[in-house]
Amino acid sequence: MRVSVKGKRRKPPKYKNTAETFEFKAAVLTYYDTHTMAAAIGAFGQHHDSQAETLGSAKTLSDDAELDLFEWLVAVRRNGIPVSETMLQQEALEIAKLYD
Repeated sequence: MRVSVKGKRRKPPKYKNTAETFEFKAAVLTYYDTHTMAAAIGAFGQHHDSQAETLGSAKTLSDDAELDLFEWLVAVRRNGIPVSETMLQQEALEIAKLYD
C-alpha cells in the first residue's frame, strides 16, 4: 500500500444512489393509475430545495436582441478586452430592457 503524502488521503466514496424496492415501485404505479403524473410526483417524488430556480423565470432574447448582443461581444473582443460570463449576462440584461 502506498504511503500518504502530507497526511492527505482520498475520501471514501459516499454511494448516494439507492435502489427502490419492488413494493415501492408497485405503490407508485397503482397511485399513478388513479391520479395524474404531477400528483404522483408530489406524493412519491423527491422534495427539492426551495432555493431552486422556479420554472419559467428564464428570459429569452429576440433575434434582434441576440444580434445586438453578438455585435457588442465582437466589438469588445476586437478591442482586446476579455469578456467574462458576468459581463455577458449584464449586457444581455441591458439589451433585454431595451427590447421590452
